[in-house]
Amino acid sequence: ISWLALVSTIAGIVLLVWVHIALGVHFSGTLHIRGDHELVQHGPYAWVRHPMYTSFLLLLGGLSALIANAIIGAVLLGSQVWVLVARLPSEEASLAKTFPTTWPDYRRRTGALLPRWSGRPSR
Repeated sequence: ISWLALVSTIAGIVLLVWVHIALGVHFSGTLHIRGDHELVQHGPYAWVRHPMYTSFLLLLGGLSALIANAIIGAVLLGSQVWVLVARLPSEEASLAKTFPTTWPDYRRRTGALLPRWSGRPSR
């Protein structure tokens, strides 16, 4: 279990770095879309609409298992799940409003947190 936890933690870190590279200038820590913003559909975004959250789940899940403390693990993962429940609906609504022509097809082709079973990227 420790090795799987370590792999999950490292995968989360690698995915997070890839997400930041793919976002480039479009990264924002808040729910903010600039006027020149484009719908990022490359890198991990070719498969998943919210890969940063996926990276956090991998990272925090791995760390929780490595720590081997149920209370700390529940707090780490529970806080991330709370963020997902609180933010995903408003992020998706904001993206749908901002990108009315490209969002519906992109949403249909990609999974929210995991790739769709089709196995092919959106672009």
